[in-house]
This record gives sequence, structure tokens and C-alpha cells, in this order.
Amino acid sequence: MKNDAEMTNIQILGIAGGAILLIFVLELVRRKKLLEGYALLWILTCVGLIVFSFWQKLWEEIAQLLGIFYPPAVIFLLTFIFLVLIVLDLTIKISKLTEQNKQLVQRIGIEGIKGKKRDKRNKGIKREGDRW
Repeated sequence: MKNDAEMTNIQILGIAGGAILLIFVLELVRRKKLLEGYALLWILTCVGLIVFSFWQKLWEEIAQLLGIFYPPAVIFLLTFIFLVLIVLDLTIKISKLTEQNKQLVQRIGIEGIKGKKRDKRNKGIKREGDRW
């Protein structure tokens, strides 16, 4: 009987956590601090957590399949896997942005050198409309 109470508490925690996270994500989108593409991923995750929290039998079946003795631990396992995938995705994006930033700095440096050379060439040339 105690096991049923634990499952109920875990379900309530999962539902409440999913709902709070969903509200937080929607607020970030409203304030334009989270892009829609990422927001969709997080919204689907929140909805999935809420649905998964209601579906106790699914936990038990997955736990039994994986040999996990405490079925709510499946939620933590799936959360861990999800977060690892998010970190991997963000690491890939950071790597791309780092490379783009490096290329941009190099282009700016080259343009700066070209501009200095152009200024040196044009320094002695008086242009039409110049007063001095």
C-alpha cells in the first residue's frame, strides 16, 4: 500500500513540475528570451512529462523491460538521456558559432588592413570638394 502512495506523490511531482516548466517556457517565449524552435522542443517535453506522469502503467512496463526495480526511476533515466542530447545539440551549435565568429573576425581584420592601405594611398591625393 505504501508503494501506491509513493507513486501518487511521484505523479503529483511530475505533473506539477511539468506544468511549472511549461509556464516558465511560455513566459520566456513571451519575453522573447527563447526562440520558437527551442520553445517547441521544451513545450513538447513538458507535455510529455505531464502525460507520462499520468500513465503509471507505462513506467512499470519500461522499468520491468530495463530491469529497474523502482519504476519512477525511469523518469529520471529519460530525463538524463534528454538532457545529454540537449547538451550535445547545444555543443554542436556553439562549435558552429565559434567557427563563424573566428571567420568574421578574420574578415574584419582583412578589411581593416585593406582600409589602412587605401587610406595611405589616398592621403596625399586632394579630392574635389576638399577645402583644405
